Amino acid sequence: MDTSVQRPKRARILTLAGAVALFAMLLPAAAGVALGHTPSASLTCVNSAPTLHVGLTNYNGSYTNKVTITIDGVLDSTDSNANFGGAYSLTKTLSPATAPHTAVVVVVAGDDAKYDGTFNLSVPPCQGSLTITKAFSGIAPVAGTYNFSVVCSGFSTTASITVGSAPYTTTVSGIPAPNSCTVAETSAPTPPTTYSAWVTTYSPSGGVTAVTTTTPGAVTVTNTTSQQHGSLTITKAFAGIAPVAGTYNFSVSCTGFSTTASITVGSAPYTTT
Repeated sequence: MDTSVQRPKRARILTLAGAVALFAMLLPAAAGVALGHTPSASLTCVNSAPTLHVGLTNYNGSYTNKVTITIDGVLDSTDSNANFGGAYSLTKTLSPATAPHTAVVVVVAGDDAKYDGTFNLSVPPCQGSLTITKAFSGIAPVAGTYNFSVVCSGFSTTASITVGSAPYTTTVSGIPAPNSCTVAETSAPTPPTTYSAWVTTYSPSGGVTAVTTTTPGAVTVTNTTSQQHGSLTITKAFAGIAPVAGTYNFSVSCTGFSTTASITVGSAPYTTT
């Protein structure tokens, strides 16, 4: 059999098969490049704290890659890296947690501009606050220190107000929000001796207030007392003479109190209270 024609055909077939195999080997590598350059950036509340996270992976380390970070309108020169290799990672907590924040992350890939990107990020406040106001009823403000407990979901603390000059308020911040908090007065100066013991009331009822990142909570704690009242009896008496009919007038002066009284002598006893 004459095989002079068959050899070239076989050689051509083998050469074609080799090229196909080589292309198949190179295809995953080419696909890997196409699927690389994976950027991510976020600004969210993490454990009630505004947290910026930047993750850049699968970049070509043979080129100069650049990331620029601006936080609240200010270039963050500390964390901006002008020359990262194949990957870059950053997790940064911003403050204060009671304020909103913004961040701009700009990524420039050294190998191809099509992999450049910009992230414009923002986060609302991650924490809230509440204000406690001290009020009095039935008496002028009593000087001294008033102590309170503040209990919220996942958060508790103490606070105090020293009554001297108005306004009598204090603010508790750093509260994870949204939340529900309960304020209770734990101690207070004793009212003056001529007044009854404190009756403590709260507004809202029970000292419970909602706290959000946009609306602070507010609780007014009112201490109510009343002046205790006694009495005295005035008795009219005579010596050396029988009772003389008529009206006898008296003044009564006490600390913080004064009045007048009278006794009309007619039939005994001659008293007034």
